[in-house]
Amino acid sequence: MSPPRADNMFAVGVQVSGSWHLGLYTCIAWTGSDVVLSTTSIMHLCAIALYRYVGIAYPLRMRSAQQISCTWPR
Repeated sequence: MSPPRADNMFAVGVQVSGSWHLGLYTCIAWTGSDVVLSTTSIMHLCAIALYRYVGIAYPLRMRSAQQISCTWPR
């Protein structure tokens, strides 16, 4: 089962019963992880958009930056 589907099934279960049965600390952890993971996902999408914008707006700079990062010894 995919994580979004499991999350939706869990949310429907909480909404139907009208209460949270897993305790205060689980609620805090659930809410905190939801905020952190959602924010991380949004920031990741912003980074991808910025990377693509720079690649289109400044193709020569982007090309040289990629070559430098690819040839840098690890």
